[in-house]
Amino acid sequence: MKSYKVSKWLESVVSYMNEKERVQKMELVHHLISQDAFEGRFDLCSKFVEWLKIQGYLRVKNAFYGYLVITEKAEKSLAEKREIWLKREFLEGIQENYQLLMGLKLVRKMISEEKGMDLFKVCPNYMLEKLAKYMPEDLDSLLKISGFKEWKGDTQWHRYLEVIQEWKQKQSNYSLSA
Repeated sequence: MKSYKVSKWLESVVSYMNEKERVQKMELVHHLISQDAFEGRFDLCSKFVEWLKIQGYLRVKNAFYGYLVITEKAEKSLAEKREIWLKREFLEGIQENYQLLMGLKLVRKMISEEKGMDLFKVCPNYMLEKLAKYMPEDLDSLLKISGFKEWKGDTQWHRYLEVIQEWKQKQSNYSLSA
């Protein structure tokens, strides 16, 4: 499985954003392409920007215009010169299921608040990314995904499955109406 060392691309994004007053996603994607990130592939550069948002390195400041800002997490990672790696398999599944992933994160946040637990103890990001990628139909198929059967954290899997089913239904309705 190919992995990308993305620390240098995060550094490039932060440097570029520090030079600008406002930056939108497409500007960052074109900047990354110009730097030959991910062999200059538009699709992977675009997904990488989404991954940076999902991981908390960037956030949307103005939803209407889509302006992005650097988070404290990104600045801290760069200051500490942390190596950040990204598995290609996660990059490939991010864009098309981004809204689903955001719904799963919302469920995790609700569970976290209900139980008074940290988000990562409820369900870490990599597990939510797997749910968004594989979109299991039921508990049996969910437990077949690596890491889920062994997970000792919160196991309110039915709540995540409901979000997946709702998302699939919306996608199905959308494709029927298109």
